[in-house]
Amino acid sequence: NVFYAEDIVVPISKLPEAIKRLKEIGNKYNTKFYVISHIGDGNLHPNIVIEDEELRQRAFEEIARMAIELGGSVSGEHGIGVQKAKLMAEQLIKHNGYRVLDLMYQIKRLIDPNDIMNPNKFVELSYKLADSYK
Repeated sequence: NVFYAEDIVVPISKLPEAIKRLKEIGNKYNTKFYVISHIGDGNLHPNIVIEDEELRQRAFEEIARMAIELGGSVSGEHGIGVQKAKLMAEQLIKHNGYRVLDLMYQIKRLIDPNDIMNPNKFVELSYKLADSYK
């Protein structure tokens, strides 16, 4: 698979900067990102088409971190799952502090003590990966 359909969101006031930075990131990786969006709410869906898996992953993380830096989120609507868990931990800690991630983890444990609802995905995985960002 040479294609990642990214899903980021930035504050509407940061859209021009986000689009500029997407172009810069594309130039860095010698590609263009075709951006599908419903831009009125800040959602951007840059399609990452890079043959090399390692470069594609690096571009993916750079785009997600750009959204975090601009005050946005690594996911506008498509969810976190496994692929974005590390980036979500980074985002929550940068924007809100570790306490928010810890609170989310404790709520998940409270309503799902047997860990049957999406086990080891978003909340648990983000929580486990957060140590490197504390």
